Amino acid sequence: MRVNIAKTQVEYDAVRQLRLKVNYEELGKDYLFDNQEEIDENATVLFVEKDDEVIGTVRCLFVNYNQEIEDYWGIGRPISRSKIGLTDRLAVLPAFRNSRAAYQLVTQIYKQALLEGSHLALMECEDYLLPFYEHMGFRAFRQVVHSYGLRNQLYINPWNANHLAKVRSPFLGEYNRYQEEMNRFIMSQNQAV
Repeated sequence: MRVNIAKTQVEYDAVRQLRLKVNYEELGKDYLFDNQEEIDENATVLFVEKDDEVIGTVRCLFVNYNQEIEDYWGIGRPISRSKIGLTDRLAVLPAFRNSRAAYQLVTQIYKQALLEGSHLALMECEDYLLPFYEHMGFRAFRQVVHSYGLRNQLYINPWNANHLAKVRSPFLGEYNRYQEEMNRFIMSQNQAV
């Protein structure tokens, strides 16, 4: 299995087919299909392939704080001016739900949040997925009821290494690798001067 960023029309079409199969045909979530192509154009859309088949996908949009975020997520203006990561559309084919596909997708989104300099990432999930996300380092901060059901709203500060260590998040290894890479870069720049 490998994670890729969707860049071509063929890749976006494969991702949308997977979303349709899982979210609409299997789960009946027809509300997910409004304006998805427009949002995809500005988002990082990841997908996992196995044997040239798309088996999982997730999307993350990095945005500046705005009124829509306050209204939907119920949070005020953050102290940091960094971008806010909005993660959604995680879908994995049923045959691969006990594989590492979801883990790889969420880990790659975490790496992307570090690269974007995001100090806050938000997402929603159903109750049965809450233990998975809490293990990864997300924290539930409220439940909301939508026309399609109850959802948990979650957040993570990708830079909070103390929290990642406390919950034994697999993200801690990614955080440490990122910091090591940055330190090597800084050292090489200092030596060049």
